[in-house]
Amino acid sequence: AKELVQHVFSECPFTRQILQELNVLFLSFNREGSWKIWLAKEFIHRNQDTCKLWVITFWALWHSRNNIYHEGVHQNVYGVLVFIRAYMEELDNLDMVNETTHLLAEEGKRLALLRFWVKEAPR
Repeated sequence: AKELVQHVFSECPFTRQILQELNVLFLSFNREGSWKIWLAKEFIHRNQDTCKLWVITFWALWHSRNNIYHEGVHQNVYGVLVFIRAYMEELDNLDMVNETTHLLAEEGKRLALLRFWVKEAPR
């Protein structure tokens, strides 16, 4: 049977359980004709960390559904939650490393210490 995006990302009991465990709350239910428009409206009213969690969660759910469909591999709710939380932590750690690297580069430039100076890539 053909699954709709609406079902995979909001109506499916598996999805609902994951969203509940992550405390993902939407401002409204999808009453839009387009799931994409509804989601875009939800994103507009959220901070960057919340949006990052949603993107990772929806990606993990999509990946989980693809594993079921293409490989017959079923992952339980706990497994998907562990993946989402670990990925969030990894991204947060990368952000910290990136900030530290930029601070060191700026300090090296300020002190004109070539050993600390790293040419930064454009942002």
